[in-house]
Amino acid sequence: MRRIPALVLTLLAIIAAVIVDRSRPDDDAVATPFASERETWMPAVSQGPGAVNWYCPGVPADGDDSGGGVVIANTTNAVLTGRYEVLTPDGAVESEVIDLPAYERLEIDVGEIADAPYATVVAELATNGAVVEQRAVDAEGDHVAPCA
Repeated sequence: MRRIPALVLTLLAIIAAVIVDRSRPDDDAVATPFASERETWMPAVSQGPGAVNWYCPGVPADGDDSGGGVVIANTTNAVLTGRYEVLTPDGAVESEVIDLPAYERLEIDVGEIADAPYATVVAELATNGAVVEQRAVDAEGDHVAPCA
């Protein structure tokens, strides 16, 4: 006996949802690209011209039970040129020019370079098309985050 009112209400709700859905025009739907360069929510790779800088703060450089590094990956079919600099509270520790071949990556072991608990890595690249991430390694595993 109680099932009939619940069944009627459920059917009415389904009918109302179908009517509302069909009454909306489909022209309002706009396709949004996954990685829009106008409003990025995290660093996005653009193939356009222009220099780009990547900032990787707080890379562990302890080296005892933990460590860290930075990976620069070239996503283009051309050589990627630029330089990276490892900074500690005492100043610049290392600055090196890089020429990264197409579709290759460079791994920077910050623990081998810096003698500090943490270091900052700044990558200055001549063109777009790279992805730069920082890694923290400890007893619990690897932790990866994109650089900004």
